[in-house]
Amino acid sequence: MKKKFLVIVLLVGVLFISTGCDKKQTLVCTNSQKSTGMTINTTATTDFVNDKITTMKMDMEVVVDESYASYVDTIKDSLVSQYSKYDGKDGFTYSANTKDNVINFTMTLDSTKASDEVKSGLGFAGSEKYSVNKKSLEAQGYTCK
Repeated sequence: MKKKFLVIVLLVGVLFISTGCDKKQTLVCTNSQKSTGMTINTTATTDFVNDKITTMKMDMEVVVDESYASYVDTIKDSLVSQYSKYDGKDGFTYSANTKDNVINFTMTLDSTKASDEVKSGLGFAGSEKYSVNKKSLEAQGYTCK
């Protein structure tokens, strides 16, 4: 009986180790800011494995007031120009589109694929812990969960 119990315990242990015991967490933070002629709603989603960032995604919705509707394309182009030099680089994607007076912009960084040049250019160190990121974003006015 003891041998069967020991074999079962060993098998469960091997199964646990082989399936991985990585600690995965996702931090989702939102922010809404009003500026002259627009409202910017941002969602920052950061994935962590073992308290290290693996991916970061930023979704922005810029709602432009009717009085500034003629500037929608200019605002979109300004957002795109900030990130266009990383276009086509491994681990980095972005998209921007407009519909009526709304600009939707999405940027994603996969730190496991991105080069150090891209990470550095985006201000990404990669070693920030979940708790550090949460505190930093909350200090910038984000609500995190």
